[in-house]
Amino acid sequence: MVFSVDGASGGARWPLVRIGVGATCEVISLAHKFLPLPVHWTGQSTVCAGEGCDLCELLPTRGVYYLPVMCQGRTSILELASQSSSHLEMHCKLLHGGLQPGLVIMLRRRSPKAPVGSEVIDRRPGCVAVPMEIFASRVAALYHLPGCNPDEALSQYELRLQSMCRVRNKITAARMRGGVQGVQTP
Repeated sequence: MVFSVDGASGGARWPLVRIGVGATCEVISLAHKFLPLPVHWTGQSTVCAGEGCDLCELLPTRGVYYLPVMCQGRTSILELASQSSSHLEMHCKLLHGGLQPGLVIMLRRRSPKAPVGSEVIDRRPGCVAVPMEIFASRVAALYHLPGCNPDEALSQYELRLQSMCRVRNKITAARMRGGVQGVQTP
């Protein structure tokens, strides 16, 4: 049956870690580096296609940085803005030999506009890094993009996604300019 779920497919999606104002959250790093992603704000975050992106003519680009983490016993995605990720990276480099799997990180947000604060509070031995191809696929799913194909290199996957985003962003830019006939804006 088309409209039924078997329960096993629900495990494919990784939750996004969200830190509310005044809240703290403890996560365990599962990577050696962040996955950077340039996005445009069009009412929602839209992945920038890079060179030849039509949205770059209309909107600024901001960097969003993703890190695979273990949060409350579940593999999750930590999303940080550039300033927050920079602070975490600096802290890890200065005091812990760089970002690495197994670092226990305490995250906190003091106000809605303040960057997410972070501090490494412990280290868990035996943690293994999530392969970047798998993680990139999980992040792409947040933006309704397909995952990495089996045996596809990360560089090939990136080119494939850029091509898709270029087409999407051309349509979005045309809508913003008011030049698309027969396409309704949401």
